[in-house]
Amino acid sequence: MDERQKQSVNEDVYDENYFLKDCGGADWLKRFTETKGKVAYPYYGKLISRIGAQPGQHVLDIGCGRGEMTAMLSLSGMHCVGMDYSSSALRIAKEVHNILLTKNTAGLTLVKGTATQLPFPSQSFDRILMADIVEHLHKWQLSLLYDECYRVLKTDGKVLIHTWPNVWHTKYTYPTIARISNLLGKPRPLDHRKPHDRIMHVNEQSLFSLRRGLTGARFTIERTWCEHETAFS
Repeated sequence: MDERQKQSVNEDVYDENYFLKDCGGADWLKRFTETKGKVAYPYYGKLISRIGAQPGQHVLDIGCGRGEMTAMLSLSGMHCVGMDYSSSALRIAKEVHNILLTKNTAGLTLVKGTATQLPFPSQSFDRILMADIVEHLHKWQLSLLYDECYRVLKTDGKVLIHTWPNVWHTKYTYPTIARISNLLGKPRPLDHRKPHDRIMHVNEQSLFSLRRGLTGARFTIERTWCEHETAFS
């Protein structure tokens, strides 16, 4: 099949059940809202610190999901726009924001949109955050998204991308570890992905594929890296 004939992953897959039970950090959501954002999924704080946004700057969170990071950015004084393809995600995010945010909080907007055509003027944002979205987009969609990010990002702006799982982990590292574990009498499936991952993760990345895509979209790459996660505990 021609790459451009591949359809977007159906929005219905990204339902309320997915965001409240299966999507990363779901088990932290109650604590997050009960503590008014003071206790959050640790990975969120790590990403926000790395994006390096300053109070007053404009941040776009593409694939904002439940909206925790948009809320955290807004509470820290940034003007944040959270965009998602899923109506269910935006409903949850709105509920989260209503619990956490007040009239004195910096501006925050939720927008329904698609990654291939960002509904914003050129040079609108100082920072763009893409946390665990690129693996959900076919190659042609991701190429258009990179072009759109380049368009809406200010000249001195920055983009932070986090993606999981690494395609090398899926194809090589995990199956090898699983086979060794099975030989040692510790049963483990050879595929770490859950059923919804097999539907949603249409374009898992490696360091090389990420760099190729971003370089092709005229971005200057400051750093790419792999992080150790306790995936096998």
